[in-house]
Amino acid sequence: MADHDGLYNLLFDHPDVVAELLREFLAGPWLDDLDLDSMTRENAKFHAAAGDRREGDMIWRIPRRDGGDTYLMLLLEFQSTSDRWMVLRVLVYAGLLWQHLVNEKRLPPDGRLPAILPVVLYNGDRRWAAPLALHELVGLPGDSPLWQWQPAMRYQIVDEGAFPEDDLARRDALLALLFRLESSPDPAQVVVLTDAVLAWFRRHPEFERVRSVFVDMLGAILAPLAPGVRMPDEFWR
Repeated sequence: MADHDGLYNLLFDHPDVVAELLREFLAGPWLDDLDLDSMTRENAKFHAAAGDRREGDMIWRIPRRDGGDTYLMLLLEFQSTSDRWMVLRVLVYAGLLWQHLVNEKRLPPDGRLPAILPVVLYNGDRRWAAPLALHELVGLPGDSPLWQWQPAMRYQIVDEGAFPEDDLARRDALLALLFRLESSPDPAQVVVLTDAVLAWFRRHPEFERVRSVFVDMLGAILAPLAPGVRMPDEFWR
């Protein structure tokens, strides 16, 4: 079985899971313009030029209903604490992505850069406290005229542990179950949630492609909490 981080990467390699993340945890009017059913995974090897690309950094191209594309930069953060410089890393990645599209001659007919949506998914023990906007890291007085030449960048954080249990319990979403599993130290509660996951997959056969990966994730979560407890046979049918 792959390790925990590797299983996360496999799970979010499925467009249905990424679409659920956006619909459930970043919902807003702007989302209506994105054709989430037509998103495609982009090759992110160009990050290697910066010497800092990780397997948990993904890029998805999402067509917009008004024409053009929006590029989702999804960064999976597995460390236990916030990364103060995350917004700087997001800025560098955005520049690399845009430069890659320019080099590959993949700009739209009007020659302008496509929109970018940076999202950080974090599952650490402590709540995320790093700056979300680049201007918070720049040492200038608020009234400085130099602000007009400083780059602007911000990202959206999805902090799994920041959602209240009752909020997650109301959501009919696979990721809500995952977030509850990740934050539960009680083996008995994990077993109950395992039954809830099985029931969820029965109600959502369209997610059958991610079932095996999620079963492995359940096993990885359950193993240190309840050694010797095995997954229900129904998961393998």
